[in-house]
Amino acid sequence: MNEEHCNFIIGHDDKNSKNVSFTCDEKLLANGSSENYGNPSYLTPIYFKKEVLQKYYNNSEYSVEDGLIRYSDRIVPIDNDCESYVVVFLGDLGKLPYEEQLYWRSFNITPQRGMSKTGVSRSFLAEFTDPQSPDLVFKQKYTNFNTKWKHLFGWDLFKPLNLGDKHRLDSLHGLTSDNNHKEFKEQILAITIILIDSINEQEVSKHITVEKKDKGIDKFDKYLKVFGISCPDVIDFLKKLQLLRSQLVAHREGSKQKDTRIESYFSYSKKSQKEILNDILIKGIHLLDILQKMLNSNENI
Repeated sequence: MNEEHCNFIIGHDDKNSKNVSFTCDEKLLANGSSENYGNPSYLTPIYFKKEVLQKYYNNSEYSVEDGLIRYSDRIVPIDNDCESYVVVFLGDLGKLPYEEQLYWRSFNITPQRGMSKTGVSRSFLAEFTDPQSPDLVFKQKYTNFNTKWKHLFGWDLFKPLNLGDKHRLDSLHGLTSDNNHKEFKEQILAITIILIDSINEQEVSKHITVEKKDKGIDKFDKYLKVFGISCPDVIDFLKKLQLLRSQLVAHREGSKQKDTRIESYFSYSKKSQKEILNDILIKGIHLLDILQKMLNSNENI
């Protein structure tokens, strides 16, 4: 048990223009009974900058998942389905080691608009609710699709990531800030590896006529057409994503020089990198939805 506990911001005193804080020590929190009546509840939502998660994204010992951070034998419940902040219950913060509490406190902000609908439904209504954030939705759909495809066909449409790349999916996330080019580059590389480099060309090639000029995306396009699916917009997306990855790798950090095709397709000069990555994740979800429909039609045969 922790002997030391941090205070976290639970509100703002407008009259005196200062934040109001309280300890995360569970022994001092209200718990629904008469004990500690008048004190903040264990379930008081505490708000943090999204950047707080960077530490966990960057360390393979941690796994940031839908609604939790997992490491060693510990699970930390979080609400990470909010666009620009993360929410953790005050009492759950008290269960963290003191050093971790200090880390979280450095990102603590005043209460925001509230928890996500997902977080409220799960925590207070005991309802099973799918996430809404594009990164969480993408990872959920990608994992579920791969499992079902392998079960139905006996092979992987997207090859399992090797040990060196496994963290790419585990740590895939929307940008924690708007102007972090390094983070943007890492996430573009990750989603390209997950969606393009992982296409199982060897198995796909068994079902199509392969020409010399065909590359991975071309083979994938031909394979979809075997199922009667023509998706020029999806294929164009994959090719532009591959081009963006090549552009980011080829040029220096922060370089403003962009291929005109990238500029036109991703609206690079008009949107923030955070918006661009969200658009890419949404297009990836669209692709997975198409593949899921294809899978469902074959399950019924």
